[in-house]
Amino acid sequence: MKQETILLLSSRFYAYAKGGRPWGLPSHLWAEAPHMVVLFDHLLCDEEAFKAEEAGYRELGWVNSELFVDLKAKGILVTVRTDDIVRRVKRPSPRLGPRAEKA
Repeated sequence: MKQETILLLSSRFYAYAKGGRPWGLPSHLWAEAPHMVVLFDHLLCDEEAFKAEEAGYRELGWVNSELFVDLKAKGILVTVRTDDIVRRVKRPSPRLGPRAEKA
């Protein structure tokens, strides 16, 4: 039995950490890695980021956003809520990394 493959699309998750929300999906996917759509069974993305793409298509007619909307309608693009996950992650200690050695 074949195991499903899933690619998590970057959705600017760090925006949640700053109290905001993601404003879209990586449009460079269409220019730099369109083969990912056929290599993976599903593409996974943040729900808020998808909503921004949906608005880009409906309100502005952006073609790259239309592609994401079409993939969602076909069940290839799957949305998940990631805001709670990002907010639960503890901030790293300021003593991590190269500066920690000097302290």
